[in-house]
Amino acid sequence: MATVNSVLSEAVRRRRRVKAYRAWRARRTASAEPDRRGRRPTPLRRGTRAIAARALPLLLGAALSACGPGEDDGEAQIARGQQVFVHCVACHHIDSPASKAGPTLQGMFGRPAAAVPGFAYSEALRRSGIVWNDASLAAFLTDPRGTVPDNRMAFAGLRDPNDVDAIIAFLRHATRLP
Repeated sequence: MATVNSVLSEAVRRRRRVKAYRAWRARRTASAEPDRRGRRPTPLRRGTRAIAARALPLLLGAALSACGPGEDDGEAQIARGQQVFVHCVACHHIDSPASKAGPTLQGMFGRPAAAVPGFAYSEALRRSGIVWNDASLAAFLTDPRGTVPDNRMAFAGLRDPNDVDAIIAFLRHATRLP
């Protein structure tokens, strides 16, 4: 049980800590430049400026990458698409007319869905009427089950739009017929 002396001494220590903090804050803000309204910044305001100054290059980089690929980004996007294609390589060929668990992707752009001879497609994909282009492939890669319900592709989809764009660029580059 706390004695009266220990409670009083704790209150005195707390008052001293508050007084020391207020003195420190006064010294810190006295040396700072006043803002345009003549107010001296508090340590919190000064900290947010420093954080904003450090975050500015990151925000600019994110904004530039969100603008999409430039002409010199084509090779980088194809390389990124090749990395993302690791998800697909277990079931799909890109350089051979033979099929694996999934159909070959060779020459896929402009081809109707379910058109590779000898591959057992689901009835839903056969009836879908999809012709593979950038837009239809982007929709399918983002949400295969939502785009063509009851298809047999065992893949949940790519969530990152940058990955979808990269894999489409890679497939455009890699699946051209010789």
